[in-house]
Amino acid sequence: MDEVQHAPNLFPQIKIILDESKKKGQFFLSGLQQFHMMKNVSESLAGRLGIINLTGLSLREMHGTAFDEPFLPTDEYLFSRQKNKTDASYTDI
Repeated sequence: MDEVQHAPNLFPQIKIILDESKKKGQFFLSGLQQFHMMKNVSESLAGRLGIINLTGLSLREMHGTAFDEPFLPTDEYLFSRQKNKTDASYTDI
């Protein structure tokens, strides 16, 4: 469920379902607002919730650049990364 912060009344129902079934991974909730900052959420879902904070996509991800090596501050890394660069306009950035 996306933008779950707009439906705080779902949380009590989610809690009931999780408590009855004990199965993990039944719900994936997303939204722009951090869970602990959400207003009108009376259920903490403590012990039932795992939170992953996601960052935005990098330019490489947006352009589908195949280079996916972890950063190393070496000349070899910088040279290989340079070979796979894509041009980006100001509006892309």
